[in-house]
Amino acid sequence: MSSAYPSQEGSIETSNSRKSLFYLAMFYMLLSNLCVSFLGAFVKFGTTKICISLLVFLRFFSPLLIMVPFFIYKRTWRYVRSAGGLNIQVYRAIAMLISQYSIFNCMKHSTLFNTAMVSQTSPIFIPLISYLILGTKVTRWTKFSVVSGLVGIAFVLKPDGGIFNPWSLLGLLGGLTFGLSQVLYGINRTEQRNDVNLFFLFFIASTLSFVIYLITYGLTGGGGESGVEVIGSVPVAMWYVLFGMGLCTVGNQALKGLAYFYANPATLSPMIYITLIFAGVLDWIVFGKVPDGSSVIGAAIILMSVAIKLIFYHQAESKPSVLKRQR
Repeated sequence: MSSAYPSQEGSIETSNSRKSLFYLAMFYMLLSNLCVSFLGAFVKFGTTKICISLLVFLRFFSPLLIMVPFFIYKRTWRYVRSAGGLNIQVYRAIAMLISQYSIFNCMKHSTLFNTAMVSQTSPIFIPLISYLILGTKVTRWTKFSVVSGLVGIAFVLKPDGGIFNPWSLLGLLGGLTFGLSQVLYGINRTEQRNDVNLFFLFFIASTLSFVIYLITYGLTGGGGESGVEVIGSVPVAMWYVLFGMGLCTVGNQALKGLAYFYANPATLSPMIYITLIFAGVLDWIVFGKVPDGSSVIGAAIILMSVAIKLIFYHQAESKPSVLKRQR
């Protein structure tokens, strides 16, 4: 007589499959974080020459232009016309815009490493936002991993060094709204094609940021912000920077979409802390800012938080399912 319950071998096979998909999601998140770090370096260069309102617009418009051939190849337009959930797409774009305006202003007045530290606090908010919106269960190891990552950030930030200045608070706001955008992205990724999500993000964010740029430029009369305010006056060298921003943005969003396809954002949220390591290395190599001892300790704790998440997820998935006993 065949059993009504799954075999232990089948349970173990399913568990191994889930682990493989989780590791694949972590790999995609690792590459996504690398793109984010390079994007931060390009943004740092951009803030020295271009005003924030124009830079945010170009940050979304450049990847939209880069993606046009891909959208044509994938025939994205057919799916865009019939796509649902437009309200979530708009909310996500608005959350991303708030995040980018906050982070860019923080970047302009701080270092790449410090901005990354305060803006990459989204792993602290993602599990909470995911729980409030989706009811996603947050395991104790995810909580521990997030908290330990926060401790690592505290070591790097050194609160007595002025973490509570206005620009740092803007960076924290950027982390909160970025976390919200990632949870919304996770919803869209399971309901829409990735190319459709990318089109909506870049198109809606470009449109809204262009309107904000026109309003800002009109109100200030072309003199209210530091940096170039007219697209035609952007230095030639900055166009290479903008192209790099576009490529990193496309890479980040595409890789993150693949990661969220295999695992939920709350589970992967501690991986975002690795961005701090990449940012620290770039700040050292490109801008000559060498992290101090406290920053190194904090970075080690951050890496430990990610390792803990990986180890205990592996142990949880390695336990075979307990078959229910027949009454």
